[in-house]
Parts: sequence; C-alpha cells; structure tokens
Amino acid sequence: MEELPPFEAVMRSQQYFAHNARGYDSTILGRLKVESATKGRVVTTLVVEECHLNANGNIHGGVLASIVDVASSFAIASAGCYGTGVSTDLNISYLSSADLGDTITIEATCARLGKTLAYTTTEIRKGQVIVAQGRHTKFVAQAFALQKKVQQASKL
Repeated sequence: MEELPPFEAVMRSQQYFAHNARGYDSTILGRLKVESATKGRVVTTLVVEECHLNANGNIHGGVLASIVDVASSFAIASAGCYGTGVSTDLNISYLSSADLGDTITIEATCARLGKTLAYTTTEIRKGQVIVAQGRHTKFVAQAFALQKKVQQASKL
C-alpha cells in the first residue's frame, strides 16, 4: 500500500471521520481548515462559532479538548497512521480564551509514532496569545487496519 502525502492523508482522515462525527467532533471536524500538513505536523484554523461557546460566551474547555484530540489525530495521520487510534491519555492546560468570531490557529505535532502508541503535542493560539496546550497519547496498534479505508476516502 502506497503512503499518501501528508496533506492528502490529513484531508482523507478528516473526511472519513467527519462522516460519522457526533458531539463536539461534529462541530469541529468539518469546520477545521487545514492550512498545512507535513510529515508529523499539521496547522489548522477554526473560527469560533456559537456552538463552541460556554455559558460565559467564550470557547468551552470541552471544545478545546476536542480540538486537541482532533488536531493531534491529524498529526498522527500526517505521520503515516491514517486510522489515528484511540486516546489513552489527554492533558489540556488552559491559558487564555477565545470569543465568538475569533479565529484560532492550532498547531499539532506527532513527536513519535510507534507500532503501539503515538505521542503528540498541540498548541492553540489566538494571534500570538496561547489559548491552550495539550499532550495526547493514542493507542494506534489497531488503527493501522483502517489504512485502506481512509486511503480510499474520496478527496475533498
């Protein structure tokens, strides 16, 4: 099976997983704009919408955690594991906030992709201000079985 270029791998993963998205994923997967993807590194942007807000009118912490989950999964896809795996550990540090209409930039990096686990870091910024930072570990051993299905997903 031929390896997909990183950008194409991310786009196909996004399409494949957005098809069945529920909960916060459904408000994130289709709205994240992939700006760039190289092997193990993905940059995306998201405009904060009403569905992303908490009762105080700023971005919900659960949405930020879901963004870390999704963006780091894209980084894993760009590194060559298109199925992206399941979470074993997710840590988020909240440093600031974002409001309705703000554009946030998300940079996710896959620090290591092994046969069993993948380790990622993600930073979410509003301009130069860091909104949140995340560390995410995923179990990927069974995810490699999805390679063919994701590769066959049509291009966006």
